[in-house]
Amino acid sequence: MQAADNFRFMTTKPSNVGLDRGIYSSPFDAFTNYMNILGDFLNRVNRLYPEEIDNEQLESLLTTIRNQSDEIERKDKEIVRLRAMIDKIEHKTEKKAEAKPKKAEIKPEKAEVKPEKAEIKPEKAEVEPKKVETKPKKAATKKKVEPKK
Repeated sequence: MQAADNFRFMTTKPSNVGLDRGIYSSPFDAFTNYMNILGDFLNRVNRLYPEEIDNEQLESLLTTIRNQSDEIERKDKEIVRLRAMIDKIEHKTEKKAEAKPKKAEIKPEKAEVKPEKAEIKPEKAEVEPKKVETKPKKAATKKKVEPKK
């Protein structure tokens, strides 16, 4: 319906260019078809959305609109309240985080290793000789050597 061809088919203006009227035999037929389509469209719209409305229907619609408006206002207030609570909780957690150092954090004083304690004490470097029990040797018996004569 919105194409320019529909209006070109309805024109009665003389033109030097050959005019193709499409499916219509005359401009009057094109205009009649266009007006029938437009009239049908208006009837359908008026049937779905009447121009006159009963007071009861109007009141019920207005009541629905007011109720929805009130509900939207309540929801907006609740959103503001909940956002304030979230901000308050986040603020408290930030304060706690700043007040307490993290457990994983190592303080520099404790990180230093004192040299006295860090030295490894060598085990006894000297090996003590094992005490071996020796049996006293039997006294050698001296043979009497007689002088040779």
